[in-house]
Amino acid sequence: MFGVTTTGLTAKGRAIVEGIENVEEPDLSTRIKHMVSMSDAFVTLPGGLGTFEEFFSVMSQIKAGELKATCALLDVDGYFKPLVEMLDLSCETGLNSCDWRAFCDVFTTPDDIIDWLEK
Repeated sequence: MFGVTTTGLTAKGRAIVEGIENVEEPDLSTRIKHMVSMSDAFVTLPGGLGTFEEFFSVMSQIKAGELKATCALLDVDGYFKPLVEMLDLSCETGLNSCDWRAFCDVFTTPDDIIDWLEK
């Protein structure tokens, strides 16, 4: 297991999880590229702007056919409900060219995510 951080996040004192290998990249774009290159499934947990950037970057790459992967949201206590509604609305109004749910699942429990990952 490993974590990928950035020089800037490290300088801000972001916690490093003990017991895992840490890889430091110079910036967020390089960080995302590194994580994507080593992954075939992506699970987004509640987070802030960086989390949203990573989620949308991965989703856009999957939609564009640039990345062959699966994606999921772990909707803890309804955190992603407004995002799910916004994405559904983008499809209903025709602003999104395809149904985002075709390449992203939404789960409410960690056990459901584990089952999904094991399939």
